[in-house]
Amino acid sequence: MTNGSRRRFGVLIATACLLSANFGICQSSNTALPARGAPVVSWDKDDLLISGDLWSPQDSNEKPMVFQTAIRCRKKLGLCALSNNKNGRVTAYFLLITAWTPQQVTIRGEIPRDTCEKNEYVIDLFRSSVLQIFSPGTQAHSSGCRQAVVFPGGGWPGNPRKVIYELSKSPMVQ
Repeated sequence: MTNGSRRRFGVLIATACLLSANFGICQSSNTALPARGAPVVSWDKDDLLISGDLWSPQDSNEKPMVFQTAIRCRKKLGLCALSNNKNGRVTAYFLLITAWTPQQVTIRGEIPRDTCEKNEYVIDLFRSSVLQIFSPGTQAHSSGCRQAVVFPGGGWPGNPRKVIYELSKSPMVQ
């Protein structure tokens, strides 16, 4: 491991520790009481916690994605940690906060992958809704991207296009 990668790894570990501190529901938080099937969205002025397990596509041609998702954001750090658990395989990512208003939070991947795809999350705090938006990047029409990009719900058959999923709680979990 080079010195640069050691430093980056150390920063990622420190950030993960800061984000995971007090991972329970935020003190003095607002929890949007979810309707049946809605994800859990809890927040206060500097913290946001989201939990759900079913990503439903708005386009009926796409497949739903079923896996546990948790997102924890710290406004002061401008950073979120996202984890997915699918059949015991856990993946984790850092996301950057691009906007935080009293009504909505918008986040995107740590490193903009605008060559092939863009991935953004839009959280409506009062509706308790979470959208995941996949959209084509600047090079999406290249042959390399068309072969490499496979969205979790099944990819881009045909021309690259925007695909939107909404997070919810599976009825079997409630």
